[in-house]
Amino acid sequence: MEQVYNEKKKAYDNTVMNLETEKHKLNADIDKSWNDYKSEETKFHYMNIQTKIF
Repeated sequence: MEQVYNEKKKAYDNTVMNLETEKHKLNADIDKSWNDYKSEETKFHYMNIQTKIF
């Protein structure tokens, strides 16, 4: 019975580890996308102001 428990615990731990890894990758991708968005928005507003000046 203990062997079955250990096998299921190992499978559970592996699943949790894989999900945490995937979560970390997704969060990193979200952070990169957010930073890209902010950068592009800043450029847009800068260019918009420049066109109004000239």
